[in-house]
Amino acid sequence: MSPRKTKKFHWQGFTSLLLTLSFLLMVISGVMLYLSPKGRVANWGNWTLLGLSKEEWSSVHMTLGLLMAVVAGFHLYFNWSVFVYYFKKKAIQGLHLKKELALAFVVSILFVAGTLGGVPPFRSVLDFNEWIKDYWEGKSTKAPLAHAEELTLEQIAEQVGLSLSDVVQALEKKGFTVSNRGATLKSLAEANGVAPSDLYEAIHPVSLPDSGNAGSGGQGFGRMTLEEACASQGLVVETVLAQLQQKGVKADRHTPLREIADALQVTPHEVLDVVDK
Repeated sequence: MSPRKTKKFHWQGFTSLLLTLSFLLMVISGVMLYLSPKGRVANWGNWTLLGLSKEEWSSVHMTLGLLMAVVAGFHLYFNWSVFVYYFKKKAIQGLHLKKELALAFVVSILFVAGTLGGVPPFRSVLDFNEWIKDYWEGKSTKAPLAHAEELTLEQIAEQVGLSLSDVVQALEKKGFTVSNRGATLKSLAEANGVAPSDLYEAIHPVSLPDSGNAGSGGQGFGRMTLEEACASQGLVVETVLAQLQQKGVKADRHTPLREIADALQVTPHEVLDVVDK
C-alpha cells in the first residue's frame, strides 16, 4: 500500500483568499472609522466601538492596508501571465467599447470632483460624517484643552490651580489608584480602567471651592498669554481678539488669560468658551 501523499500548499490560492479577506476587513475598519468621533473626543471619553478604541481601529486599518498592498504584489507575481493575457484581451475589447470606457472615466472623475467640490450627493456623505462626530461630541464631556489626556498629573495640577498632593488626594478619595505621580492622565486612566475625563472630573471640582469668585482656580492656565491659550485649543488668535473686542474687552495676543478672565468675570479656563459662543 503506497503512502498517502501530503497535499502541496497552494500559494496562489492562499494569496487570493488573503487578499479578499484583508479587503473585507479594511472595509469594516473603514466603516468603524467613519462612525467614530473626533480624536480629541474619542481619547478624552475613552470611546470604543465593538470593543476597540478609535486609535486601535485606525491602527488596524493602517496595518490591513499594508498587508493588502504586500499581498496584492505577491498575487500579481503569481498570476503575472494571467494578468498580461487579461489586459491584452481587454485592451483589444476596449477599442470596441469606446462609449463604455468614456463613461467609466467620467464617473470616476465625477466622484473625485464632486467630493472635492462639496456638491450633492457627495457632500451629504461628508455632512453625515460630521453629524456623527457632532453627535458623539454632544454626548461627551469637553476636555479643558487639546490633548489634555497627554498631560501629567503635575501639569493637570498646575492647570487647575492645585498642588500635586491635592490632585493625588482627590483621586484617591474617589477610589482611584495613583501608583506613579509622574504618569499622564491617559496612562493613569488605563491603569484604573476608566476614561481620562472621569479622572479630571474627580480633580476639577476641588480646584473651584469658591465658584462665585471668577478669578479663582486655573492658575496655571491663567498664566498663559492669549496667544498660548489659543494655540493649545487650536483657535485663531485674531478671531478671538475680534470677539473680545465685540464684548468690550481690550486685549492683545500677549495679554495674560487671567486679566481677560477678570474682565469677563469668568475663570481663566472658561475664557475661550465664552468668546467662542
